[in-house]
Amino acid sequence: MATNELHREGSRWLPSQLFRLNRLKEIFTVDSINLSERVSFVPDGLALKIILLWSLVVLPGRARGDSLEFETPPNAPQKIVIGEVEDVTLVPWGIKLPARIDTGADMSALDARGVSILSNKIADFRLGVRQGGLRLRLPIVEWRQVKTTVGNKTRPVVEIGICLGPKFFRTAAFLTDRSEMSYPFLVGRSVLNGRFVVDTSRANAAPTVCPPGVFLGEEFVSR
Repeated sequence: MATNELHREGSRWLPSQLFRLNRLKEIFTVDSINLSERVSFVPDGLALKIILLWSLVVLPGRARGDSLEFETPPNAPQKIVIGEVEDVTLVPWGIKLPARIDTGADMSALDARGVSILSNKIADFRLGVRQGGLRLRLPIVEWRQVKTTVGNKTRPVVEIGICLGPKFFRTAAFLTDRSEMSYPFLVGRSVLNGRFVVDTSRANAAPTVCPPGVFLGEEFVSR
């Protein structure tokens, strides 16, 4: 009896092998010659090994309906698109400041006038007149060297709460006189990383809306 006839009759195939062969035929569509006829041109022992190998690799996943597409995990945080210029709100004072988004700056900066350091490592300063001139006192968390037009300067760094878009978080910002700058607040990479994507062709793309509770002194961090 011819080899292809033996394949068609199944006299040399166990039922489980025929099942896998039929499953392979369902998965891989062959137009001109079906899969069993193709393997009939291969010696019997080798043909069986090929079919068993394919069935072990392909069939388990396909039988379960597995997909090769990768989906975004449902709980993955979504980054918010912001423009080159946005408003930030200082918390808990509720003061809104125009801010420049600077991906080239590592740390944020706040316009501070008349900075003085109190004996207990507290920075005493006031905001610009256009921002109401409010006097603030914040603890100094570190000192940082900052490049200026007249050389390097050492500036105090404070931690301050801000709202940007729909998020609230505490961030480090160094205090410096930005009276000659267009924007009293500069947002650096430490704020942007993991939270925002910057579209430099836009401005005010994410209106600032502080989450409920941040003005009540709650320990709230939005990630």
